[in-house]
Amino acid sequence: MGWAILFIVAAIVIGIVKYKAEKAVSRGINRAVRRGTVAREKELTGEVLTATVATTSISTVRDAIDEVLDFRKGSLPLVGAVFHLVSSGPEAFTMSYGNKMSDAFVVAVVVQQDDDETSTVSYTVTQWLQLDGVSESTKMMESARSAFVHVAASMPGARQVVRTLEGSDTVLWSAIGTPEVTSGDASISAPEGAQGLVPSADAVDTIPPRADVHLGQATIAEPGAQEGVMPLVDVVEVPLDDDLDMTRQAPPSRAVLRGDDGTEIDIAGGVVIGRAPASQGAARAVAVSDESFSLSKTHLAIEPGPAGLTVTDLYSTNGVVLVRDGADSSLAAGVPEPVRAGDRLVIGERSFTLAQIR
Repeated sequence: MGWAILFIVAAIVIGIVKYKAEKAVSRGINRAVRRGTVAREKELTGEVLTATVATTSISTVRDAIDEVLDFRKGSLPLVGAVFHLVSSGPEAFTMSYGNKMSDAFVVAVVVQQDDDETSTVSYTVTQWLQLDGVSESTKMMESARSAFVHVAASMPGARQVVRTLEGSDTVLWSAIGTPEVTSGDASISAPEGAQGLVPSADAVDTIPPRADVHLGQATIAEPGAQEGVMPLVDVVEVPLDDDLDMTRQAPPSRAVLRGDDGTEIDIAGGVVIGRAPASQGAARAVAVSDESFSLSKTHLAIEPGPAGLTVTDLYSTNGVVLVRDGADSSLAAGVPEPVRAGDRLVIGERSFTLAQIR
């Protein structure tokens, strides 16, 4: 009986010690994560982004950023957080990420007319609510920042986007040349002939290999086609007679998206998909039905590239999930991802499968 009591007491003591040790480790990890998060948020809130573009208006810039971030038009939620417009004037507007109770951060965008031909557009985080726990505000700050750079670089007459932090200027994007960026011992330059990208030094360490250039991510072309990427044209050998063999192109395959409701979307030439998307460049806008409102107005883009088709999450609220061979992976916003026949794209409550037909 005495041994049983002793065993029970020992088990209780061990359990208490283990619990306290786990809590201490957890607190240490959370502090370390929070320190890193706060440091990045302080960097994001301390910087000023400026873009030089052709003469524009505040409404043009505001509407373009709205297309990317999808501002909430109705009442704000009590829980969770959304991007929404706070105020708008003739030369500036403010947007925030938050709910009815509070805003995680507030951003001011200002347009100044330099002369008859150019305007300067600036972006600054004017308010930041530092939370006690690790929040998603850092990720949303990154999204808002990327949206501004994307919009600024896409505007007519765009020359460059410059980041100013603690008196130091860094060119995030430039339409003139493709200067080299050095980080540590690695030296990386944009592909020859690719205009409109000057990767920032802090992005060099996380550059994914791509066959094209996309704003905000320094991408490097690799020679040859990528394995597993759906080709745009199949080539077959056709012997014509005994004396002459020629290589003929087979009729081009038609790539389509098959929706979960049976509809098909022809994606030749590229498409931009969402509830009410805006076309981008050569890619045409295709609106899809979404009674659940789980899709953003401009959700994703599918575009042809040198090595095949790519899909890009256009900073949507609910993201894009790529399902391939039974495995799911969430796409990073703004980064083109190669896709092939049989891939399924889950966007909000809808899903589409990439198919290739003759």
